[in-house]
Amino acid sequence: MSQITSLDPSFELDPFWMQNYLQLVETILRVGEDTDDRTGFGTRTVSTPDILSFNVRAQLPVFPYKTMPLKGTVDELLWFLRGDTDPSTLRADIQRWWTPFLREGQSDLGPIYGAQWRAAPSPRGPVDQLHEVLMSLWRHAHEGHASRRHVVSLWGVGQQEEMALPCWHGTVIQFFIRRPTLPEEATSEPLLDCTMYQRSADVMVGLPVNILSYGVLVQLMAKLLNIRPGKLRIVLGDAHIYQNHMDAARGLQELARQERIRLRREHIGRYALTRPWLALPWDRELVWPNVEEPPRMEALGCHNVSIVDSDNVLSTNKLALALNV
Repeated sequence: MSQITSLDPSFELDPFWMQNYLQLVETILRVGEDTDDRTGFGTRTVSTPDILSFNVRAQLPVFPYKTMPLKGTVDELLWFLRGDTDPSTLRADIQRWWTPFLREGQSDLGPIYGAQWRAAPSPRGPVDQLHEVLMSLWRHAHEGHASRRHVVSLWGVGQQEEMALPCWHGTVIQFFIRRPTLPEEATSEPLLDCTMYQRSADVMVGLPVNILSYGVLVQLMAKLLNIRPGKLRIVLGDAHIYQNHMDAARGLQELARQERIRLRREHIGRYALTRPWLALPWDRELVWPNVEEPPRMEALGCHNVSIVDSDNVLSTNKLALALNV
């Protein structure tokens, strides 16, 4: 079983990949509007800032300036993809975050992320959006049936009152299959890109985790489709820093400034990196032994034990081991 691999050798890493996130923090501090909010802490907010873009082909966007809950983030993502809405099935560290949102007398969170991924309401009955988008992407990547309709929405129109907390990320998720055209991409295989619209972003605490989660999602989807991951782009609606996080935001700016100076001084040939850069392993047999077959949905079944239920497809435990988490 592979552990975290070395990075794709054909792709040159940019140690300043966090710059667009740091620019967002600076923009909020400099021109954001101070507003009240439902939490009582108050926020400094900007609307529709510049798009955040991350190349997840060679690395996962793990922020080097904060402790990132990699195990919990992967567990939560798989919880979504199983269609689960019961927080008691999560790891304890993530469960503690979700449990306070439970309504009195209820054991689940209502039709939030997992329910929307796997059983979104429609006039023709519940729609398994994960199944439909995977089938559509497979036909595009391997059978030549191009489409601009690889879209998932977790907003849940008309269901917000039933949700413990209306979904804030994944308002709209669109996947794209593209053929590499840039010389630096150095591959002939199809690439999977993803653009995610997020209606609300807690920039200092929640957003780094959301970025990591969707980075894992793109890599996982690409593995299931037997193609390469490409780019993740995130479009934000309301981007805010809570007033009690303002000092931390200013401290982050200074820390990042010092780190950029250090990296410039240490630049020798390829970038000298001392931070951990994580990439999923490319053991495709873990995902699908026969690449000619499209994904069967039991590979992403609604089982609590794992995301799959047989030896020839990726399981929660196998993914966790592959991630070394």
